[in-house]
Parts: sequence; structure tokens; C-alpha cells
Amino acid sequence: MSGNFKLEIANHQKMIDELFAEQAKKQQAEADQARLKAESNHQTMLFLERFMDASIRVGSLNSSQVELYLTQIRKAYGDQATICKYVSVVTRLLTHDFYGVESNTFRPGNGGLIFKGESYKDSKELYEYFVSFMADFDPLDSQVWFDHILTQVFSDPTFLPAEVKREEWRTRFVPKLQELVEEANNSVSLPDLDSLTTEDSFLIQSLMGGF
Repeated sequence: MSGNFKLEIANHQKMIDELFAEQAKKQQAEADQARLKAESNHQTMLFLERFMDASIRVGSLNSSQVELYLTQIRKAYGDQATICKYVSVVTRLLTHDFYGVESNTFRPGNGGLIFKGESYKDSKELYEYFVSFMADFDPLDSQVWFDHILTQVFSDPTFLPAEVKREEWRTRFVPKLQELVEEANNSVSLPDLDSLTTEDSFLIQSLMGGF
């Protein structure tokens, strides 16, 4: 084997080694960047949770902060986590020891509701306030879950504050709320209007607000 051929082989091997080394360096840099990003996100989410806890505790939480928080929850964990956190924040506000909801009537649907010193004529008005406060949206798009929370608040004031801290909040309680909303949405199904007389069709559509 000539000296030139051996040199070519050595140079070729060196080039291969350098390529592998460069690739390994690139992969390590990408792994380090991903690890730093993950750690940064982890620390940020921990801070957001602590910030929310503190803001709820002292009553200083505002709509802009809620919107930022829910946006980050959705980006980090997805829609279902957003629903759980949304309901959690509302529940913690409603059950707060110092400024939480109270009622002058036995049943919350009959009015006399007070939250943070402000009066609300019924649960619908209070629900609409919370939708506005919670970044102007409701991920469940229904008052059903809110009324269920209110019922729990007044039937057992100690239940929800404890429940919201447990893992079952995510795996059982909130999914149950979603089931209640789904049942309510499907509880009244319209008949096929084409199979009805004009008079009956008019009656049903009038009842449903069609006219």
C-alpha cells in the first residue's frame, strides 16, 4: 500500500471523525437548549401558580392576569388543563374565607348574592360577572357548572376548598361538571319539524324563541 493511499485513508477517517464530532456537538447543544427551555417553562409555571395563589389570597387578581395565566396554561398543558384551572380559579374566588360569595336567600337561584361586597340579583348575573372577569370567556360555555359550584358552596362550605387541592379535582370533579353540561345541552332535543303540522311547528319554535 502506497504512502499516498494510506494518507488518503487517514484523511478520510479524520473527516468522518470530525463530522461525527460536529454532529454530536450539535445534538448536545440542541439537548442543552431543550433542557434549558423546559426548566425555564417549569420555573415560569411554578411562579404563575404561586402568583395566582397569592393574588387570590389577598383579593388583588384582575382580568388581565387571569388571561395571561390561562393562555400560558393552554400553551403548556392543553385545553382540558385550561378548563380545570379555570374552574379552580372561579371556585377559589367563590369560596374565599374573606370575600367569597354569600347569600341572603336559602337557594342561590333566588337572588340575594353578594361577592366582594357587590350584590347580584341572581346566579345568572353573578355568572356573567365571572365570565367577564375570567378573560371574557367560559371554556364550558354554560351556566350549569357554575350553578353546581354555587350549590356545593352553600350546601357544604368546606367541601370545595379541600377538593380543589386534590388530584381528583382534575380526574373526577371537573369531568363530572363537563358531563352535567353535556347532559343539560342534550336534555331537550327538537323533533323533526318536517314531521309536524304547521301549528305544532309554530308552537315549538315559538317556545324556543324562533319567532
